[in-house]
Parts: sequence; structure tokens; C-alpha cells
Amino acid sequence: EWNHFAENVKECLEGLICGNYSKSQISINIVILQADGNTKAAIFNAITLALLDAGIALKDFMVAVNVGVVKESVLVDLNSEEEKSAFTELLITFMPRSSTIDFVDLKSKKSSSKEVSGLFEVGEKAAMEIYTVLSDYVKEFSLRRLLFSR
Repeated sequence: EWNHFAENVKECLEGLICGNYSKSQISINIVILQADGNTKAAIFNAITLALLDAGIALKDFMVAVNVGVVKESVLVDLNSEEEKSAFTELLITFMPRSSTIDFVDLKSKKSSSKEVSGLFEVGEKAAMEIYTVLSDYVKEFSLRRLLFSR
């Protein structure tokens, strides 16, 4: 499963990185120190932040989120126990500037198209909230770096 996920991450990043880096090699290594669910979304978000910090030009600010149905409730950012008991789980990467979904991973025991559509709506809304938090952090961090580098 993780090898397949790594290939998906690579494909997403190849479409995300803009500019000509043909004479460069971008290596991304992920070490998971502790995991209590939502690991794949956290990996996508960490990679986005690392690329921005490295000054790599991106076409958009990729944000990932997972949502799921657990005991008839829709939850965002599932922990390990919630992931195990989720009736349906959806992981998306969302590009907020273009309002597009770039990657989808859906695990479902049985769901209607209406239920899945509702998960997409919740996921997109949550991704926009995550984008707001992360982009504000990136702006603040970049400003501090600029001010304190002089």
C-alpha cells in the first residue's frame, strides 16, 4: 500500500511543481516519527510546506485532508481508531487557487453517490480552512525570515 501511495505522491508532485528543474534533482524523504491517523494527508501537507520553504515554484498550494463516516457521523482529520472503524473514508488533495481536486483515495464498505458527494463537499471546505491556516503561517514565516536575515 505504501509503495502505491509513494507513486501517487510522485505523480501529484510532478504536476504541482512548475518551472524548469531539469538540471536539478528534488529528493523528498519522509520519516514518520509518530502516527495516530491521517498520516497520508499529513505527508502531502508536509511536502507542500517543505517545497515552499525550499523555494520551489509551485502551480498551486496543495492541501490534503481526510474525511470519513464513523457511526453515521461525518468526521474530518480521522485518528487511527476512527480510520479503522470508518464506514467510508476519503482522502483528497485540493488545489485552492484553481478549486480543483488533484488526488482521490476512497475506501468504502458501501456508500451511495450522494454520501460520497457529501464527503467531497466537507473535504473541500475543510481543505480551504487548512489552506487558510497553512498559507497564513507560510506568509508569517517568510516575512520573519526576511526581516531577521538582515
